[in-house]
Amino acid sequence: MPDTETGGHRGLAAAAIVAATVAVYASSLGASFQFDDFNVVVSDPRVQSLRAWWGAMPGIRPLLKASYALNHASGLGVAGFRAVNVLVHAGCALLVGTLLARLARRHGLDEERARFAALSGALLFALHPSSRSLSA
Repeated sequence: MPDTETGGHRGLAAAAIVAATVAVYASSLGASFQFDDFNVVVSDPRVQSLRAWWGAMPGIRPLLKASYALNHASGLGVAGFRAVNVLVHAGCALLVGTLLARLARRHGLDEERARFAALSGALLFALHPSSRSLSA
């Protein structure tokens, strides 16, 4: 199969993974903060701004808390937090697909079966109910 065709398949698979992930989680964008979000995101003064975050360094989970500070700075509220989480989850699903494709080829699957296994696994990761705790 020519590289352009393989690249086309990769592009379609990536688009399918992102579209499915966004479609499943789109209804969560209007939801409120949940559970420990109030302590970790809403009330924690260390994530209310980038200046506050920087002043709290070094700290635990600096990248995560930086994302909270950036979300606060965006002014998009809960929907912004959730949209970022959905996009990060879609990105992780794409990485899972890439890793599964490489692993499948390494273990002898032909290109078509490797693509199918990778797409199936990435969609399972993205859409499995245990991953549906995408709180802000």
